[in-house]
Amino acid sequence: MNGQLIRHLLLATLLGLPVASWAEGAGDEVSAREIREVRVELKATVLKLVPERSNILVDQPGNAFLGWEAGPRLLSLADAKLMKKLEAGKEARLTIVAPKGASVGNVVAVR
Repeated sequence: MNGQLIRHLLLATLLGLPVASWAEGAGDEVSAREIREVRVELKATVLKLVPERSNILVDQPGNAFLGWEAGPRLLSLADAKLMKKLEAGKEARLTIVAPKGASVGNVVAVR
């Protein structure tokens, strides 16, 4: 991977833009077929907390990068400690990691 690509990925991460990971072996070229995982940040309203399963139900605005339509979506928390930062009925900024094309994702950060 060349230095310019690394700088672009770091800048995108700092700006909160979607960043994708990919399989090695294609040199510096990345095709859509090789993208495995997507990381995005979005605002969503928490509808319900399910602490015994480390899940939350959110009403999210949709995300074209993930292929998600607007509406309710069940998400898993990567760490149960994130549950303390969430409250039903309140809006939260969630950082989500999801496999490409998946209908569910893991919340890895809450702000």
